[in-house]
Amino acid sequence: MRFNLPLVSSRAAFSSIATYRPHVLFLLGLIGTVGFASTGCDLPGNPVVPAVTPLAMPLATPSSVSDLTLSSNGAMVRENIRGTGVYSSSSILRPPGILWKFLVDKQQISSTVYGRVGSTPAISDAIVYIGGDEWLYAVDAITSKQIWTFDTPGGAVNSAAVAGGIVYFSSGDQTLYAADARTGAERWRFTIEDPNLPWSAFTNPVVAAGVVYVGSERDSLFALDAITGHILWRTQVTGSIARTPAIADGMVFVGTQLHPGVDQTFFYGVDALTGRIKWRMLLEERLASSPAVVAGTVYFAGSAAGLYAVDAQTGSIKWRFSKSGSLIVTAPAVAYDTVYITLDYSLYAIDTATGQERWRFEQERGALVSPSIAGDIVYFPVLGKWSTSGAQQPGTLYAVGAHSGKPVWSLAISGSIDNTVAIVDDVVYMKGDDGYLYALR
Repeated sequence: MRFNLPLVSSRAAFSSIATYRPHVLFLLGLIGTVGFASTGCDLPGNPVVPAVTPLAMPLATPSSVSDLTLSSNGAMVRENIRGTGVYSSSSILRPPGILWKFLVDKQQISSTVYGRVGSTPAISDAIVYIGGDEWLYAVDAITSKQIWTFDTPGGAVNSAAVAGGIVYFSSGDQTLYAADARTGAERWRFTIEDPNLPWSAFTNPVVAAGVVYVGSERDSLFALDAITGHILWRTQVTGSIARTPAIADGMVFVGTQLHPGVDQTFFYGVDALTGRIKWRMLLEERLASSPAVVAGTVYFAGSAAGLYAVDAQTGSIKWRFSKSGSLIVTAPAVAYDTVYITLDYSLYAIDTATGQERWRFEQERGALVSPSIAGDIVYFPVLGKWSTSGAQQPGTLYAVGAHSGKPVWSLAISGSIDNTVAIVDDVVYMKGDDGYLYALR
């Protein structure tokens, strides 16, 4: 049976979701996604409102998961639901030493590279959660002792998110998992089975107000009840979603990638309560990063045209920053009215109001990992040089002043760093392509 019930204002409902969440989830489980007609035209930078296919959904059971604050203190990728990459730790003013290291990738890809996937550590209640080539590991942040592991048939576990005593993560077997954060016992799993897309996978999950938001390479954005795993809504998009969503001001922001049969890429603003697409913009290039949202503006990178600043409510472009011939493959970090992003061999600081360059930090090797911020310092790793014999030299972790762009310190790392670093309680956590999880202090 399907009920056609009127929806309350999405914005008003979202602002009071902590108070009325059981009623909201009950209604969402009954109603389904609301579709509406497309208007406008798909010109670059001109938002349109495409149709959302209505979907009958299972009834969602009300839960008591508390709202998350904007800062998760390291408990999810890019640190918070807005994807800003800003950690609450203080500045680390001296080069840290290795506190401990823990082997997570045992499968050797080459003479120096281990593992099949980059994973950013998630830290919660003194436990580090990190994906490896076959397992999700829970590691004691103080002693580096393994607490538990979770085996997935698909291997290649992505970055996790922790909320309400549950850890959420996806694997290469087209499945999103929820496990008890203390014991590793499985709570639920959500699987997409599509024989036509055997490679389909989920993005890193983001958790807010008791809802798990996750994109899939099967052209869909999902909102799931964090306790039961039941679908609250599903919105179909054009193209696959391969980058982590961001959530702010009652909306979910996500971009799409090309895949067979789809030759265009889009960026979307979606109502977080209903799954209704509020706007969509056509991109002239491949999406290169997950988004970050601050003060009503969404920041994300394209592979060629550079860094975009887009109005979060309308999808209109405020400004765009690019350098001729530069390649962007990393997500922006945003703090101090500045967007920090790496282009080829440099870290750039861009004014959020004007889109003008404030400073740049140049070095001679590729910076292919997104920057992170803690205190007044921007942390970003760069790749090691390749020797004439084909061996890769150690990579380097740089700490640069967020206001000045001047180097504070640098640290050589055995093996390049293959994903964003996390900074919690003045400890830097990172995963190297030598297969190890490092804790630096």
